Amino acid sequence: MCYVALTSPEKTLQPQTREYLKGRLYWNAAYWIDDSSMLEGWHLDFGPIDTSALGGLGFAKDATGADEIYRAALARHPRSATSIYAW
Repeated sequence: MCYVALTSPEKTLQPQTREYLKGRLYWNAAYWIDDSSMLEGWHLDFGPIDTSALGGLGFAKDATGADEIYRAALARHPRSATSIYAW
């Protein structure tokens, strides 16, 4: 659901929503998705999570930092660690 919302061209997401969805997507990719083939064809890199846009809203289940989660997701799924977006 996070990936679909982030890649849907007809949706304009508010900054807080976008960053929350990125955080949840990276969290799941880093800690729950073991099989990289599940992400085949996905472009997982939506850029680092802007925690200032979250306004204190948490997306992780523990105190792991946003940068650590972002790096862990891309490291765990290197074939999907690409971006089709110009950040």
